[in-house]
This record gives sequence, C-alpha cells and structure tokens, in this order.
Amino acid sequence: MIDQRRLKVTDDGASKQNTVLGMRKFGVCEESLWPYHERFLNKEPPPHVYEAASQVTVIPLKLPRNLMAMKTCLANEVPFLIGIKLLKSATDEVERNGGYITMPNPHSIAVARTTTHAVLIVGYDDETGHFIGRNSWGRDWGIHGYFYIPYRYLIEKRLINYLDGLWAITDIISRTFHKPTVRRLIVPGGHNYDEAGRNDKNRHRMNSLQKLLMMTRFPSYRWFSRHQTSMPMMKYNRRHSWYY
Repeated sequence: MIDQRRLKVTDDGASKQNTVLGMRKFGVCEESLWPYHERFLNKEPPPHVYEAASQVTVIPLKLPRNLMAMKTCLANEVPFLIGIKLLKSATDEVERNGGYITMPNPHSIAVARTTTHAVLIVGYDDETGHFIGRNSWGRDWGIHGYFYIPYRYLIEKRLINYLDGLWAITDIISRTFHKPTVRRLIVPGGHNYDEAGRNDKNRHRMNSLQKLLMMTRFPSYRWFSRHQTSMPMMKYNRRHSWYY
C-alpha cells in the first residue's frame, strides 16, 4: 500500500504526490470494481481488480501553490487535490453555515494538533472569495459532500500540506510501454511560484521530481518553455464548478 511504513497494512492515508504517481505506475480501476466502502478497509483487492487497473494510466499535473494557478486549472475543467488542516469543528461548522468553512487562526493549538486531510477542489466563486471542495465522507457531510473554503485558506502554509503540493489528473489513458511524463502547470503572466513561498531560497532548485516534468500543448494555446504545461488565462465568471 502506498506510503506504508510498517508490516501491518492500515489505511492511514497517503500523500497526494505518491497517490498520483502510484496511479500513474499501477493504474486505477472503476469504483464499481472496488467501491470506496469501510467493509473493504485494509483488504487487498482480488486479482481481476488489479488486472483492470493495469490497463490504464493517468497523466499527472503538478500546480504551483498560488491562486491564479488554482483558478486557471479549475477554469479548464481540471479539479485538483490538496491536503488541508480540517479541524474537528468543521463538521458542525458546515452544517451551521450552509456549507461554508471559516478561516481558523493558523497559529492556534488546534491547528498545530490537526493532521492534514485530502480534499478535491472542483470550483470557485470570485464573488464570495471561496473555493468549492468535495470531501470524501459521503453525501451526508456538508452540502451533499461539498463545501466552501476561503481562498486564503489554501495559500496559508500552516493550513495545508505545503510540502506535498497540489496535484491534478488531466487525463486517464490506455497504458503503453512508457509511463506518461509528469507535467507542471505554467500560467501566463508569471504566476508560477508558490504564493506563500516567494522568498524561499530553494524555489529555483531542481529536485528529483522536476526531472520528470515536461510540457504539453493544449489546442490553440501558446507554447512556453521546455518541460512545462501551459493552460490559457480564462475570463472568469462568477463561479466555475464542473462537478457540483
């Protein structure tokens, strides 16, 4: 199991990077073959599930941690994964506030003691300054499983899994002999650094993952520098959501 560090397999979650790269390496099956249900917790899927998963792979996309990159990704109908500090009070909060989560104090003890939880960001609302997120706790949580979270929440280093980064899947394709190259989103206008880390000394340093990065062309859009993916700047409507 991805990210396991001991012999006994437990579902302790996994990093977004390892999950996406694991899907790229091993494939992914349809949920009908292995549903997301507690009765399958810590059980190994049967061989036919692995066989079905191995027939496909995914094209991963890594995003810089800034608002323009996030909104550009969503405007192009690509949701992204992020790990957030979702406090215990969030469940009651979304019930009281019609699905809205408020901005906690990043320096609070509650935030420091809370581990990160993966959510899928599927849309945004410029009028209220909120992203639209999808949780994995069923339709009874939030608004049929969805919630609103402030823009500021996702660029505050103390409230997200900053080291794990932001990841998306741009496509699911049939597997060939070569794994798809990991791509990196480049936004026109220079919005390609982390918003919360513009002064990081290591932001220009190549890491092992960047050696996998390459560029692809979206139809009728400009090319940018080598090893980068370009998405267009979109004229944003009040709300962009593709999975609501």
